[in-house]
This record gives sequence, structure tokens and C-alpha cells, in this order.
Amino acid sequence: MAIKKIIAIASAKGGVGKSTIAACLAKVLGKDNTVGLFDADIYGPSQHLIFNLKDQINSKAFKTSTTNLQPLKKENLLIMSMGFYINKDKSLTWRGPMLSSVLKQIYNHTKWGDLDYLIIDMPPGTGDAYLTIANEVNPDGIILVTTNNIMSAEDTLKSKITFNKLEIPILGFLINMYENGKGKYKMSAKELQNLLDVNCFGTIYFDNNLAEFKSQTITKIFKPITELI
Repeated sequence: MAIKKIIAIASAKGGVGKSTIAACLAKVLGKDNTVGLFDADIYGPSQHLIFNLKDQINSKAFKTSTTNLQPLKKENLLIMSMGFYINKDKSLTWRGPMLSSVLKQIYNHTKWGDLDYLIIDMPPGTGDAYLTIANEVNPDGIILVTTNNIMSAEDTLKSKITFNKLEIPILGFLINMYENGKGKYKMSAKELQNLLDVNCFGTIYFDNNLAEFKSQTITKIFKPITELI
């Protein structure tokens, strides 16, 4: 197994669109590259839902093994998610060591093959998952995701500080679901740039076509970003 570049999509704040951003970047990169997408959010996986993998998961052709995990293929992407293994009516209540152990097992035993890129959809927070991904996977770079809400921005700053401590390069950040106007909790793009003090890849306004994962909109928005990457 050879993976040329590993890029993690992260923010300590939940609900800022990390999973959608990761899926869109993987989809656009996958047009010209061999790409894997690793959903590292053990407690709240999303990629199996975004790519509508229910039929493949339920298929008899989908085999599970503790040492031979086969990613599912959709739209030229190889996808692995904890969502393949837990029922929607179940929730996980594992402590940190158990989470780390499972995260390592899934990453190390997935048969990715040779990839140009592996995109990692990180969970919110800055705890065990961050440390495990840093030690076990060692990404080549991080893309931070924030909205222009001050609470989101402050949490994203915590992610930046954590990755700096772990000595993992931050490639830049994306402003997702940007809202115009002024308000007590809103920040401008310039204010976000000053706060995070890393390269800004761009601003993404809320778009129903993007939320519904429509290819033409995704390509238009994310092709310039993948070129920067």
C-alpha cells in the first residue's frame, strides 16, 4: 500500500460542514487521481450517508474482517467509515482508549491499495482522535473548516494550536456556509484571516445544490481549491 499524500479536514467545532467539504474535495480530486476517503468520526460518521452507500453495505458482497477491511467504491472513490459497521439505531459510548484502538485498526487494516490522495474526515474536538491520527497516520497537511461565526472560529483556532503542537502542517482554511451582514457573533473574512493567521483557500456560501451534492456545483466551487492543494 502506497499513499502519496494524506490530507485531513478538521475543525474542533461540530456542524461547520467538515464531512461535506471532505466529500466534495475527494470527489473533485477523484476525477484525475486515485483517491481514498477515510471517515475518522467514530461516534458520528457521515460519509456512508453522503454517498448513499446503504445498498452496498447491505449487499452480501460486502465482507467484514478485523484484519482485511475492504473500502466501498463509489464515484471512483474508495471509502471507509465506521458507518459501515454500526446500525443507525445504535450509539457508541466508548472511552478514549477504545476509540483510539478502533481508529488505528480501521486505518491500518483497510486495503486502500495505491492512492494519490487519502482525505481524512476528522471528528470534532481536539482529543484522542487527533492524537491517534497524528501518531498513526501522520497527515501531510491539514485543511481547517470554519463558518464566520465567532464561536466556530474560536474552536477552529484550537484545532490550529493543537496541530501546531503536533507539528502537522496546516495548508490553510475554508470559510463554509458564509453569511453576509453584521451581527454580534459574525466575523468578516478579514477578521477570520487575522484570527487564524493561515492561508485562506476561499469562502463558500450556502448553496442548496452543494448541500444536495450536485456534481456541477461541487466542481465549480472545489476545482480551484484542489488546484491550490
